[in-house]
Amino acid sequence: MLVTNAFASADEKRRFEQLYVKYGRLMLSVAMEMTHRRDLAEDSVHDAFLSIARHMDRVTDVDAVETRRYVMTVLRTCAIKQFRQTTREVSLDDPDTGFREQVAPDDPERESIDRERAGEMVDRVRALPGALRDALLLYAVHGLDYDEIADMMGVTEATVRKRISRARQYLMRGGERRDEDK
Repeated sequence: MLVTNAFASADEKRRFEQLYVKYGRLMLSVAMEMTHRRDLAEDSVHDAFLSIARHMDRVTDVDAVETRRYVMTVLRTCAIKQFRQTTREVSLDDPDTGFREQVAPDDPERESIDRERAGEMVDRVRALPGALRDALLLYAVHGLDYDEIADMMGVTEATVRKRISRARQYLMRGGERRDEDK
């Protein structure tokens, strides 16, 4: 990686490489959920790592919760910027989005799931209002805590809990929206 030559010390380089190994896959997955396009997700992760490399002084402990929050916040900012810069309409059925791959990977256990019901659930999740969908996916798919999601989304922990609750209610109702869900 070319970026590793730009660090002030061997310790900064080592921490950066540890960040990349520890968070790279999670960052790509989160960026995919946000942008729904692999190319934008990869660009977002790349931009996030460049930004983090410029500010390695903010990262003292790779395993700290604060570091994870910082990494996810930088990624979120980069993903939003990448998404806004694109003017093309995104198709949810585009094979480049990777959404179907994440929902139904080539895993023998998951292949037995009834495709029709799984497809309906995917459609319901896609139909969730953006804030509800993002909170639910960050919690259920990516395993982030309420406080981490709150930091990423710039809202309170109580708001995150309410959004996740509303998303679950929406999904249990079979995709029927109430006015307060919007």
